[in-house]
Amino acid sequence: MTAHIADGRTKEMARIFHSTCLGDWTQAWQVGLSGLLFRFYQLDEKPELAGKIQSVIRFQWEAALLADFIVERFALPVPRNEMCIMWDWRSWKEEFMNNASISWSEFKELRSPIHSALEESFNLPCLEQQGPPFTRPFLYLAAALVQANKPKDETTAIINAIGELLKDARAFQNKCVYEDPVIQRTGRKWLGSIGRRARRSLSPRKRANMTKSVSC
Repeated sequence: MTAHIADGRTKEMARIFHSTCLGDWTQAWQVGLSGLLFRFYQLDEKPELAGKIQSVIRFQWEAALLADFIVERFALPVPRNEMCIMWDWRSWKEEFMNNASISWSEFKELRSPIHSALEESFNLPCLEQQGPPFTRPFLYLAAALVQANKPKDETTAIINAIGELLKDARAFQNKCVYEDPVIQRTGRKWLGSIGRRARRSLSPRKRANMTKSVSC
């Protein structure tokens, strides 16, 4: 995938990416993206959206790699021994509950405080050009922390450290966003629109009206 991203081979990017993220494509926020990817690489439809598809895939792929890096950095267990982008979260949840001999309500009790704390530290907001909300990296990290089953103070320390790491990651992400050609084009169009409106607002007739209103 990395080579396809570097070379801008969008159709291959879409084909490979659509085979990842197990369990996500039937979720409400990903159904539309799933259909778009399929039509793009299989039916040769929506070629005008190639740039946006590149941005979506690159953002989500890199966010998943970031989650992998964090799990390795803090020596957390790897959920199902699967990298984030290939993680089968439904199977992980069932296997974890069975191995721990706990009910669904007990699992939620275990997971809830970790989710709440992690939400404040691990947040990768995406722009409109980068697709729907991508929660997989967050859920993957939460699963790793649940599976680690560390004391509360140690878990809190790890989550705080993740927050510090994310500050650097956000700076890098912003750099990527500003350098993204699709977003640059969108920005230029927006600036062009602002410029046109500014020129219209400064036309001789409007300037005269403005001068008259000010003098009054």
